[in-house]
Amino acid sequence: LLTMLVLTDAPNARLVQVRVPWFDQAATARALGFVAKSPARIVLLLRCCKLPDDWPLIRDAAARFPDLLLIIPADGGRPLSPDQARLAVTGAVPGAGTPANVLVVGCIERDGVRCPAAFASADLVDIAVPGFARFVTLSEKGAIGTSGVRVSAAVVAALAARIADAEPALTGAALKARIIALAKPAGASAQGMTRHGILLPPTP
Repeated sequence: LLTMLVLTDAPNARLVQVRVPWFDQAATARALGFVAKSPARIVLLLRCCKLPDDWPLIRDAAARFPDLLLIIPADGGRPLSPDQARLAVTGAVPGAGTPANVLVVGCIERDGVRCPAAFASADLVDIAVPGFARFVTLSEKGAIGTSGVRVSAAVVAALAARIADAEPALTGAALKARIIALAKPAGASAQGMTRHGILLPPTP
């Protein structure tokens, strides 16, 4: 369903699904290496980074593959204190946020309140995006829908695909910067949950 959502918002995108076992860091590393050798520019990591130990792999992949933008939904896992989040994401580099080509997406509801399953730490979340229900029409099953932080991440992946389609020379870091530049300051109900604010893309 998320694949169809991305294609609905970015019809010129070409998607390749790569499945890896849950919490298998070696398989994730191999998959990222495979993707980096393909024409792919944007990677939506749905089964990643729920534990602090996952982040060294992401920091390494971000450094090795600067042309990729890695998009990660902040969708739960072990709760992280602010100190744990800072250590996991930055590798204990003072003042650092997520790597330049890694975009961590949180979720907000229609009223701007943080989604229940999304991390609240601004050390971990770059931007927050509405994750309310989106529906895709299937020819045989009618319309089915989903909601939550994975919808938020898929919306951002589609936005990234549209930007990359218009400007194919952008690096992963430049693509992330373009997306962050579209973010607005968070309202009172979402204060403290992101580093860069909230993104309110047009609703199809």
